[in-house]
Amino acid sequence: MRTLADYQGTAHDSMSIARDFCGLRFTDSALYAAMALIRLEDGRVHEHAVATVEKLGRDYLAQPDAQSAGQLSEAVCAWGGGSRVWGNLVRHHGKSLGAKFHAWFTAIGDTRDAETAIAPALANDSQAGIKGLGVSFASKHLRMLRPDCFAVLDDVLSTGLGFALNIKGYALFMHHLHSFVSVPPGNIAVGRNLGAVEGGIFYLVRPWVRAR
Repeated sequence: MRTLADYQGTAHDSMSIARDFCGLRFTDSALYAAMALIRLEDGRVHEHAVATVEKLGRDYLAQPDAQSAGQLSEAVCAWGGGSRVWGNLVRHHGKSLGAKFHAWFTAIGDTRDAETAIAPALANDSQAGIKGLGVSFASKHLRMLRPDCFAVLDDVLSTGLGFALNIKGYALFMHHLHSFVSVPPGNIAVGRNLGAVEGGIFYLVRPWVRAR
């Protein structure tokens, strides 16, 4: 995808370079515009804006406990439009929900490995896994907890780019995303918040998926 600046030749040369992310072709200018659109739309949200939920993630990491883990989870579900997901989580786990998320976040530790991070939440063992979560909202939690390392894989990205909504699919998606944000020259994504870059790619993929 391209922006008006690309067509008019007003974008910086490096911004007009064609990128390819798993078959989705776009310029850096288009990705930059998508990321700016996210910030614009997010600015209209107050209680559950990205910056607000990310701060809850930082607060949890600074003082980890079951209560703050539960608060973070509720905010993540609200941010992701998952009121039904949150309701199911409460129904399945009741008062132990915060402790379940705290145990998962503790198990993640400082790992940067996506499969290691997401697997405990999706375990079939009822004592370990978090029933009612799923890959989409598990990855949303990881994105808000560690936005520098993890991002979201939801149905739009799965449908548009072909990544399976399972543990291996998430690990593969994160592998490609990390590779994308680390390849210069002139790549606007290099060194940027991984969650923000994924959000920009999401905005580019979404119209493609809707058109199908």
